[in-house]
Amino acid sequence: MANTTETKILTTAGRNFLAQVNAEESPFKVDKLIFANIPNRADFPQPEDGVPTEYVVFEKAVERRGRLGPNVVIYSTTLTSAEGPFEFNWTGAYNEEHDVLLAIDHHTLTPKNENRPGIAGNTLVRSMSLEYKDIAEITNITVDASTWQYDSTQRLAKMDNDAAQAIIDQNGKDWFIADGFLVTPQSGSFKIQAGAGYVSGNRVSMEYNSSIQVLEKPAYIYLDAWREGTPTGQWETKYNFVVSADELDDYQDTATTPATPHFVCKIAQVMGDGSVSDLRPEGESASRDWVVKNTQYLVPSFTQAINLNIPSSAKSLKTLGYDQEGDGVSFEYFLSGTGTPGDTDNGGYFVDQSGRKWVLQFDDVIHIKAWGVNSTRMPEDNAARIRAALNFGGNGKHYDFGDKDYSFGEVLLEKTKATLRGSGTYDGELLIRHSAYLVTHDFDMDFDIHLSMKTEDNTKSAVKYHYCSKGKCVIDGDGYNVVHHAIHHSAELGPDWGQPVRRIKFGGAYRNVNHFIKGENSEDNNISFTMADITLIPSTEGTALISHVDIDTIDGFTCHSQVQFFPGHHIGNQTKKHNIILKKYTWANIADNKFFESGEEALLLIDGTRLILHDNQYAWPGQRKPCYAVVIDGLPIAGDYFSQSIIHDENVIRPSLGGVIIKAGSGRIKLHDVETHYPGRNERYYGTTPIPDGDKYGIEVEDGTIDVKTHDNYVRRGKFLLSGGIGQSNTHLKNIEDINGDGSGVVSETVPRVLTLDYSTNKVDVRRFSMVNIKQPTPTIIDDLENTDSESKLVIFRAYNGNTTFKNSSLLVLKGSKDVTVPDRGVITFLCMSDGSAVEQSRSFDAVLEA
Repeated sequence: MANTTETKILTTAGRNFLAQVNAEESPFKVDKLIFANIPNRADFPQPEDGVPTEYVVFEKAVERRGRLGPNVVIYSTTLTSAEGPFEFNWTGAYNEEHDVLLAIDHHTLTPKNENRPGIAGNTLVRSMSLEYKDIAEITNITVDASTWQYDSTQRLAKMDNDAAQAIIDQNGKDWFIADGFLVTPQSGSFKIQAGAGYVSGNRVSMEYNSSIQVLEKPAYIYLDAWREGTPTGQWETKYNFVVSADELDDYQDTATTPATPHFVCKIAQVMGDGSVSDLRPEGESASRDWVVKNTQYLVPSFTQAINLNIPSSAKSLKTLGYDQEGDGVSFEYFLSGTGTPGDTDNGGYFVDQSGRKWVLQFDDVIHIKAWGVNSTRMPEDNAARIRAALNFGGNGKHYDFGDKDYSFGEVLLEKTKATLRGSGTYDGELLIRHSAYLVTHDFDMDFDIHLSMKTEDNTKSAVKYHYCSKGKCVIDGDGYNVVHHAIHHSAELGPDWGQPVRRIKFGGAYRNVNHFIKGENSEDNNISFTMADITLIPSTEGTALISHVDIDTIDGFTCHSQVQFFPGHHIGNQTKKHNIILKKYTWANIADNKFFESGEEALLLIDGTRLILHDNQYAWPGQRKPCYAVVIDGLPIAGDYFSQSIIHDENVIRPSLGGVIIKAGSGRIKLHDVETHYPGRNERYYGTTPIPDGDKYGIEVEDGTIDVKTHDNYVRRGKFLLSGGIGQSNTHLKNIEDINGDGSGVVSETVPRVLTLDYSTNKVDVRRFSMVNIKQPTPTIIDDLENTDSESKLVIFRAYNGNTTFKNSSLLVLKGSKDVTVPDRGVITFLCMSDGSAVEQSRSFDAVLEA
């Protein structure tokens, strides 16, 4: 039924998806909000609507999720003043993992402006709520919605004003705690002491001492304070120091809309001789005991806090550094029981000298730097601290590795649903292994990692995967041996523990690495599949020094929309090999990639069962070794030939030997619309083995193949070498050989169904074949060419020795009515009638050898 009443609805796909995840008891989340501007948009969305792709103007990840009730959750994001400009009248809630549009909102056209010179952009908070029975439980959202996620502006403003007025009523309009904001002379400038106070009831605090210049004396120093909202909706008191000889009072800043109230407090007077008079209002200043009981206890550094006897009346504290005050690591801790004095995990908690335990406070993110991780520590020390942070946070947490560069040793990630992020560059190694190693086959981890990692040690792996399932890992890697490394598995796993690394998406920009992905089988080859269901995230690109992907035994591989480079031919790199090499694979889907300048075969696919290969581009493959761009080799894992495998729309440019080769043992493959340009003419070749002389092929199908079908393939300045295969089961149709390569030369169409005559017989049935390769082992006379097809056909006989003689008769009519022996490399063509007779049409050899 059409929707004619609601502007916000769940889509049909969304309802079905919620029902499915509810039945499966698997949590999900809305990843992002999509914004579109649809011209002539209908007033009401319809349940079958999808994402209006052509009208999408912006997308933004969800920043906050909240619970409004058991049946209603809300998702919000902030469009900051730096984003825009655009307008939107359609908003959608979207789950990226499952590609589902869950909900739609048709609203009025909303402008979004960005910051420009002289023009301030606007900041918008956009929210969408989902209403569905028990959705809070389905989505695993337990935190109540933040107030900024829904319109409570007036209520919150009233609360802020009431709180400020209460402070004024109790302690006075302006007042300061202890020496907070005290001004004293200091070496030509004036020091303002760190601390806290209140201006018109609004709390102001300063973590570190500040200084100010007073150029003209005498003058007053004022504290100018105002309330300002952050992009996520939190409000806080901002302040500036103002130097003026005039008397200043509270005022309205009309440059903002609406105007912003500013509260001014005179804190000092600088005399003409440079002396200072403290003008901070005393009011009804808080007593020292009140300060200790009701405000944070400030500690110079975390390392000092462990050795302090913190006052028993303090309920919270704040560190002003980690190793020393002002080093940029400041966090809040709250009292949480008792413990052994000096006990600590170096960041998450500590027990002071009076035996009271203080625990780190955090919202959604755990900052690794709270454990003192930095560039001055040894890698193993940093690794121990990172491990402590992971143990403190546990499962389902977001870990921020920080914006500074540092090194760390191997860190084991065992936590599930962990998110690892950071804006620095790190030299380290991660090992991912589920904590239930060898206990259960259910080892889904749902990790989400995006880090930048760089090293000078090219023996290391950025991330090693041992025993893990389900996750995404994006590593911008530089200098590593392997970026993503499925490591050897010990014999203790055994065949019952196959696929120990599975359902993982790999991505990242990489350079100067030996391998982007490497999967190794166990030392004793005892694992059925090292990896399974592996996907390369689209748009991943990078440069490798050996092979981009090298996997031994895998049950499922998907590689779409990659750009893979090697060092250019002018460098003469002696290590580069393959873009992708797969050994023992059950299925692979490789499509829409760009493979540049491989040293050997661009794709080397060995012992596979099912293959889909299409729309890839190969440029100058095989620069170190004469080879085909794509090699399909070996027997399938199951011991049978390929099943429903297809290669199409491939484009190979200047391979050192050829385009695609299907080697003996492979079969049941279709190849069509494969283009090979200038095989054997790779001007960027620098290998030591010369490129062999002779014909070069766009496609070669070897003897020993079965049921290989080729059609509509093209080779420029080359040929095809297409075998009939086992039992002549291969078929080849409409493959174009552009011999001259410029479109004006000889273009030959090869339509061979080839019979190899390598046995002695005097009768040949040509009904299925258009070409016969004559390789009879002993002198033999052929006197009968039988054609059981319903139509007459031309058949070409090509001799590979001089053992075969055709005998003239009324059913086999030869030129001159004379028998002829076809010499080695000789070609003779017959028109074979459906009535069983045959007439010679042409021969390619000069001498007629009479029998």
